[in-house]
Amino acid sequence: MPGLAVACLGAVIALVVTAVATPSPAPTDDARPIVASAPAVQVLETASHRIERNAPLAPSPDQFVYVRSVAITNEGAYDDDVSLGGRHTREIWISQNPASTQDQGLLREFGQDWPLWGAAGSPAGVRRPTYAYLASLPRDPDELLDELASQIPLTENERSIDQALFDTIVDLVTETVAPPDTTAALYRALTRIPGVKVDNDAEDLLGRPGVGITRTDRHFLNRTVIIVDPSTGESIGVQYLTSTPAGDELFGATAVVARGVADIAGEAPAHVVAPTGNRKSGSPA
Repeated sequence: MPGLAVACLGAVIALVVTAVATPSPAPTDDARPIVASAPAVQVLETASHRIERNAPLAPSPDQFVYVRSVAITNEGAYDDDVSLGGRHTREIWISQNPASTQDQGLLREFGQDWPLWGAAGSPAGVRRPTYAYLASLPRDPDELLDELASQIPLTENERSIDQALFDTIVDLVTETVAPPDTTAALYRALTRIPGVKVDNDAEDLLGRPGVGITRTDRHFLNRTVIIVDPSTGESIGVQYLTSTPAGDELFGATAVVARGVADIAGEAPAHVVAPTGNRKSGSPA
């Protein structure tokens, strides 16, 4: 499975890997201050208000959330120079079964189908985010971050809890379908994470312009950028960069082109929603 170790596959890894790790720190009763940069707060608040106006795209428990993206991944050897492969299509079907289940959906990438399989089964949660689970999350930013932190495992010398929360929220608003008010709450939660800034020059893998919300992992010196369409508040893509002596170097990216609800894993839905919020009929473009 070439290139699957890169960060842009974090959502799938979260679906199928059960990590053995120490629990994250217990939540505190202290309210978190707004600590993101002022421009980032403005962008995230505007995006929250705009996305809350969107009609929900709610699947039933026997359906699948469908997301289609264009992706590029690092195909170089571990600990070697970045070697980006070509652009390719990535499709994912995420089971909405609310019970613990081994069969969690399907990933179609690199010309092959990869079952999303949990050997021990997995309940709906941050590692298997069904629509119903996302709808159950608190809308208060502090309570929301506490709930996410309680489910994120941290291993020694891994990401800080702040970076883990940032990356988790990026996954939840990009390669899933969530109620609009949940997505708005997740955006507002980002304003409580230190180090969150704006990347004004961001554009996605397809060259679509947007506003980047970014945070740098100080341990690994990697930077994640979520790209938001300012006209709709939708997440349209993610970039993953690493620091080098010559500056930031791209090592992975995705650009979302369609979201929808499918009846059968492996079959694209007849109706999809593009990240611009416009409903389209027929096969996803």
